[in-house]
Amino acid sequence: METAAPELYPAHLGVLIVDLCLSQAQSLKDKRRIIKPLLQRGIRGYQLSASELNYQSKIQRTLLGFALISGKISYIQSCLEEFKREIQSEYEENILSISLNII
Repeated sequence: METAAPELYPAHLGVLIVDLCLSQAQSLKDKRRIIKPLLQRGIRGYQLSASELNYQSKIQRTLLGFALISGKISYIQSCLEEFKREIQSEYEENILSISLNII
């Protein structure tokens, strides 16, 4: 299979990683009730790929990942920055760390 030259099909990947402490969760069901709407907001509202990356069996901790691929870095930057601000305003007291990287 022949591959196209990278310059013909430019693609950039943006990744937003969010580490949250969910002190209000008392069960895995509580945890799902907290993180599911956040994952869905990323998927539906921003067309991001979203997943819980780590701490699946821990009740009060989660590591979420959101990703977006596009030919325009500016589009990735604006979408992920807007979503990052939304998360920071809604989950401010729960955020252990949040990082955005574009490759």
